[in-house]
Amino acid sequence: YYIDGKVVVHDVALDQAKGIQDFYLKMSKHVYLRKKSSILQRLVEKMTYYLLQSGLSEQELFMLTDFGLLGRFEVSDHPDIQFFYDQFKKGIFPKLAIELKYEDAAGVDLENKPMKFVGLETAVCDALVNNKELQNPESVEKLEHILEEMIGVPERTIMIIPPFSTDRFLPHDIYVYRGPGRLDTLSNMYPNHFRAMQEYGRSHVGVRIAASAAYRRAVYEHADDITEYIIKHYV
Repeated sequence: YYIDGKVVVHDVALDQAKGIQDFYLKMSKHVYLRKKSSILQRLVEKMTYYLLQSGLSEQELFMLTDFGLLGRFEVSDHPDIQFFYDQFKKGIFPKLAIELKYEDAAGVDLENKPMKFVGLETAVCDALVNNKELQNPESVEKLEHILEEMIGVPERTIMIIPPFSTDRFLPHDIYVYRGPGRLDTLSNMYPNHFRAMQEYGRSHVGVRIAASAAYRRAVYEHADDITEYIIKHYV
């Protein structure tokens, strides 16, 4: 239904609506937030940013198909695109080294991999994942260069992977029609269910720092310095 400017679900269909929300959150986790998927997405974003810096207009970009975009990468003479696209074609991708997450969702460091999970207080992580600077490719590019210089690794070593869309991973309330003149919400009818979805969605949001395989351990060993810098300047 569409009532008072709101999209409303009839209460008889509420279970199906809850199921769709649950499916979407899990799909986001298992598709968009997989480590390799997020790294590839960021890699394409970086190369696209370089194309725009090289003169490609936003209108031209929006007109490109996927294959058209790959073709632009293929023929570009931009040195960074040439480097990253060559790695892309060879299947050589950065590896996750550090992950900044909500403290109640942070994983346990793996003994056999140089990968550090850093748990942040809710207010700190909220500020970090919603920082507009981390949604700006130019700002993220500058941060990558700063961190590379700070810990003494070559350029093109570090790749920052911010949350691409925090709204995608957090549930939105549903208006429910319960009879003539009666509108309710999912959060009011099933508060525990709604809180559980919020916690589930939030547990998969964070900022990832990946590195080329040769310097992954070096980045991992500077996890404290990198975390301190990011929190100081982006929270």
